[in-house]
Amino acid sequence: MENKALNSAYYSIFHSMRALLALKQLDSKTHTGVMALISQHYVGVAEFDRDFVRDAMAAQRLRQNSDCVDFFEPELELVTEQLDAARRFVAKIRAYAEHELRS
Repeated sequence: MENKALNSAYYSIFHSMRALLALKQLDSKTHTGVMALISQHYVGVAEFDRDFVRDAMAAQRLRQNSDCVDFFEPELELVTEQLDAARRFVAKIRAYAEHELRS
């Protein structure tokens, strides 16, 4: 169950980044490509900094471990932290997108 939660947390981050890119009519077919486009077009803009992408990359690594590493059993605390991070990440993108769409 914890592995599924890590997977869901990552994909909420990933798809929120894709929504952010859609504001500029950008997209990528790969996860790495999405993060590269975010770095290129959004880091340094508004409240997005390098930690923003670094947090997404950390979530991706956890998701890969939860999906691919045999017997990967994350601690509940790690899962809770990741879910909280995903909520903050999505909220930040949502606030930015709403502001941009009102402008």
